[in-house]
Amino acid sequence: MKKLKILGIGQGILIPSYRYRLKETKQSFNEINLDLKLFEPDIDSYPPVNKLSRFLWLIKVVLSRSPILFEQKKYDILILQREIISTLYSLERFFTKPFILDVDDAIHLHQKFHSIEKISHKASAIVVCNDYLANYYQQFNKPVYIIPTPVNIDKYKPSTKKDSIQIVIGWIGTSSNFQSLKSIEKELSIFLYQNPNSILKVVSNKNPNFTLIEKDRYIYKQWSETEDVEDIQSFNIGIMPLLNTEHSRGKCAFKMLQYMSCGIPVVSTCLPMNKKILEMGKCGFCIKEKDHWVDTLAKLSQNKKIRNSFGQEGRRIIEQQFSTKFYAKQYKDIILKILSEGNN
Repeated sequence: MKKLKILGIGQGILIPSYRYRLKETKQSFNEINLDLKLFEPDIDSYPPVNKLSRFLWLIKVVLSRSPILFEQKKYDILILQREIISTLYSLERFFTKPFILDVDDAIHLHQKFHSIEKISHKASAIVVCNDYLANYYQQFNKPVYIIPTPVNIDKYKPSTKKDSIQIVIGWIGTSSNFQSLKSIEKELSIFLYQNPNSILKVVSNKNPNFTLIEKDRYIYKQWSETEDVEDIQSFNIGIMPLLNTEHSRGKCAFKMLQYMSCGIPVVSTCLPMNKKILEMGKCGFCIKEKDHWVDTLAKLSQNKKIRNSFGQEGRRIIEQQFSTKFYAKQYKDIILKILSEGNN
């Protein structure tokens, strides 16, 4: 069987969904006879804040992505990671090759001019990361598959360093998700006050500048692609608080998966995807009520044996069900089915 050629199209090299669902999986695709090439636009797909600059930005972004239309004939199938230009239906209308729309977030909540609906109707299949998104995309009468965002287990792995005396409660993510983190700021401040041997570490592109947590009780670390694994490994407990919104329900619990892959026990808000993962094994706690955060973090911070047990179980779950190799095999089945049906 010839090696199938696939073009993976992302919104930009700094977009998390592109890094984890395409870039990090490239090697695993290639290992199973799928030649995945990546199109990396050098201009961000998100418009500038200054509205006066948007017209020039739009021209540049279209020109930077137009080579896709000429390159597509070289490939058997395309994987479109979200829209080519955020919130818009643009160059997708000119695709002549079958393509998979790959979605890892509730992007349909922000679409303009029914862009996601139009792309979904044109796609050969749709791949999403959780049940909430699957329920939305089933309305377009296209095959819908659920494949959670995978973790590169050779990169995200437990640290060999010994635990420090201080207990580090860690959170990693972009500043756009600070609203979720700050939704439990009061509970975190109470926990830190009651547990002076603990500290909060936030890894992000901006400082959260808390109002209730004193500056000497948290560490802000600038996110870096080369250091994010080491930062997660420095956590004793990884947290993933979420607001109970449609936007949050569209998330893939990826923070949790990163923590688990590094052997870190997790504490998360009890939304469906988080709950589903935590039911796979004893690797953390699912919080239903905000006031439970304090006691749950205290329980974990004071019991190293439970932390180690949860961390080992989390790593086992990731290796078996969320690795890039597992992800690539699932994707291959979908691609072969699409191409087979197209040839009939």
